[in-house]
Amino acid sequence: MASQPYVLELAHTVNDMFAEGKNDPSFREIAAEHFPGKALGEEVIDRIRKRLHQIRDVLERDFEQPVCLLSQAYYSQFRLTPPKNMAQARRCIPRANGLGVAGIRLQTGDDDLIWQAMVAQNLNVK
Repeated sequence: MASQPYVLELAHTVNDMFAEGKNDPSFREIAAEHFPGKALGEEVIDRIRKRLHQIRDVLERDFEQPVCLLSQAYYSQFRLTPPKNMAQARRCIPRANGLGVAGIRLQTGDDDLIWQAMVAQNLNVK
């Protein structure tokens, strides 16, 4: 399935952020990086948030990046102090219905609890 040009551009922006070492950009950070130096209205920023699922799909398919979506709880509670157990890690990923998506994260290794929680959630949903 072909991606919309705008989604592909956003995926390139996120992939560039990963290359710079920014492994967990929020939708607001993606917007600021994609439109540098611009004053953005909330409607523009929210359109990026609503496309995070599509951006994730492009990053996985076209860039072969192991990524997962992040919840707002990750940014407010766990970004500076990573989760210490699976219960905390589950709070870092959005619910299966996709509510509360706030960013994208590149897998950080085999012991990445957030990645493990996402895989477990996906196995339970399917």
